[in-house]
Amino acid sequence: AEFFLEELHLALLEAAYSMIPHRKYIAWMLSSSRRADLASKRIMAFCKTIMESYKNLESPLKGTVMDCIMNNPSYENEDEKLADMFVMLVGGHDTTAYTISWTLLELAKHPNHQASLRSKLKDVTSSSSSSSS
Repeated sequence: AEFFLEELHLALLEAAYSMIPHRKYIAWMLSSSRRADLASKRIMAFCKTIMESYKNLESPLKGTVMDCIMNNPSYENEDEKLADMFVMLVGGHDTTAYTISWTLLELAKHPNHQASLRSKLKDVTSSSSSSSS
């Protein structure tokens, strides 16, 4: 995970720098730009490894995001699937953290909702533990 975040940081930083006029003409001379290009390639290779691992599963879990991407007939090629896998990894990282933080904050502000949720979760966990016995 740390590798992915470090590579992502370098790639996004270079993307921000690419907004500077005329940088595209000298980017190949800048070590930071070359390193960001390498980072982007490594991230895409990581995504490709995930996709290949999914393809090798004997019985993949149906209905997951990965399953939806891999089995969607509207993709024209593997590169489109790879691009969406990248978006899910990058976009899902911060949004999940923000969603969890926001949810916990709202639950802290509303103890009655927190108590209701706790009760419902206890019911679910107690019913699933009794059904597995």
